[in-house]
This record gives sequence, C-alpha cells and structure tokens, in this order.
Amino acid sequence: MESSLVRVVFVVLVLATGAAFLIAQSLKAEEPLVLRFAVDREAFSPNGDGYQDRVRLGFDLSEPAEVSFSVIDPDG
Repeated sequence: MESSLVRVVFVVLVLATGAAFLIAQSLKAEEPLVLRFAVDREAFSPNGDGYQDRVRLGFDLSEPAEVSFSVIDPDG
C-alpha cells in the first residue's frame, strides 16, 4: 500500500513539475509591452532657464496601451 501511495505522489509531482515548466515557458514567449524606449539624455532640469529644460523620448509598444510618465527629482 505504501509503495503505491509513493508512486502516486511521485507521478503527481512529475506532472505538476512538467505543467509548471510549460507555463513558465509560455510566459517567457510573450512579447513585452514596451519594445523600445529611448531618451536623449538621462536627466533634465525643467526650471525655465533655457538650459536642459526639455527632453526627447520615444517608445514602441507591442499593442495599443495607455501611457503615462512621471517627472521626479534625483531623490525619487
């Protein structure tokens, strides 16, 4: 009786491991939403002095999506 229970548990674990592997592989295969993101400088200072007040950025998405940006200071 014990050996059949061990076999059943072993088979269940093998099947669960295989299913988890297949799910993980399918998740890896999905294309990311943001395909490309580029910015012309790492930091800018929008303080109105005319020096580095603007930044240009671009991005490509794999599907239509709502996009929002936040401007934060170096401390976050």
